[in-house]
Amino acid sequence: MTKPHARKTIAVLLRDLARDRRGAALSLVALTAPMAVGAVGAGVEVGSWYMMRRQAQTAADAAALSGAIELAKGGLRAAIEASAVTDARRNGHGGTPNTDVAVTLHPAGVFGATPTVEVTVTRREPTLFASLFRDGPMTIQARAVAAVETNSTACVLALDGVASAAIGSSGTVDLSLDNCIIASNSNSASAIRVTGNAAIKADSLWTVGGISTGSNTDLDLDRPPVTGGWALDDPYAGLPAPNPGACLANNPRLQGTQTISPATHGVICGSLTINAGATVTMAPGTYYIVGGDLQVNGGASLVGQRSPSGDGVTIVLTSRSGGSAVGNVDINGNADVDIAAPTRSGSLYPYPGVAILQDRIATTNGTSRFNGGSDLRITGAVYMPRREVRWAGGNVTTAPGCTQVVARIVTFTGNAQLDDRNCAAAGVRTISPRVARLVS
Repeated sequence: MTKPHARKTIAVLLRDLARDRRGAALSLVALTAPMAVGAVGAGVEVGSWYMMRRQAQTAADAAALSGAIELAKGGLRAAIEASAVTDARRNGHGGTPNTDVAVTLHPAGVFGATPTVEVTVTRREPTLFASLFRDGPMTIQARAVAAVETNSTACVLALDGVASAAIGSSGTVDLSLDNCIIASNSNSASAIRVTGNAAIKADSLWTVGGISTGSNTDLDLDRPPVTGGWALDDPYAGLPAPNPGACLANNPRLQGTQTISPATHGVICGSLTINAGATVTMAPGTYYIVGGDLQVNGGASLVGQRSPSGDGVTIVLTSRSGGSAVGNVDINGNADVDIAAPTRSGSLYPYPGVAILQDRIATTNGTSRFNGGSDLRITGAVYMPRREVRWAGGNVTTAPGCTQVVARIVTFTGNAQLDDRNCAAAGVRTISPRVARLVS
């Protein structure tokens, strides 16, 4: 026989069991927990996609800039695409089955006034927790566009590829090149070396290598200098080799006041010397100095005429007996030199835009000096690709004008002022360091 208190205990237990909802809550938790965990996991997964998207944008930016730099160098389509793809891979995109890199070259006018390189990087990520809410992989994509732009032009270019101080200065130098760039193709760590009491005003500096300055150097640049750039093309590399005819004059030493012409002095064998106190005018045309120097002594005046129709004067230093015989220019202090290059071409003017040209057969052991205190006005290019030009003291160009110096090595040792604001009118070939910039 069951005791009364025992029956009551069983009844209470049955009642409490009927009222208990803890089993239903456990069942609900069991049903919803996977969804909650999946939602949290999907949130983490989406966050990782945003991080991948930022990484993809970095890769696209780097690839577009790399391709645009190759375009600025003059690279062909294959080289541009290869450069862009390589930089995308360096930044983690491309080269795997789930990544793509697309490179598109656009001509000027599509994204602005200059050519551009567009890069799109794509990454397909398999879904984990996010597969609860979507089908298939997640596609992550980023795009960048870089343009090739020309911000300024160079009026001084040193062509030597390895020399230290390919662009150099020493002593007290006051150099003003307000509107142009000083450029060096040398890969030396001191490709541009400015020492002594030097004050240089220029738009910018450009070099393949590096820049070295002294403690007393004052660099006043409108834009930051570029180091680790690429070699700029020699704008006059395609000029025809000099081909002088028979000698018309031998080692003339001119004095007094006189005018010479290509008919009387168009081919000079030996050196041309302008004596102190002389005033010599060169009629328009091309003058070949074969195996000798151009010497302008202190107190002398040399004027190269220019006509409104584009006639002008080109002085060519060349040789028939080998590179070592090619002469140099020596303009002494207190000389007055005013030479304007022709702007038109033809049989009488094979070197438009060039005022002084030194034959590229010249050996490298020689220096041309544009020396102190001279009143120097050269409108056009001074082109001496195999030798050093030393530009020193008191040289002044008319402004606005155009004086361009292209040589193996260029050294400034005094006061100088160069300007390239009027180079288009002077017929001078442009030296344009082109840069890459992200535009989209």
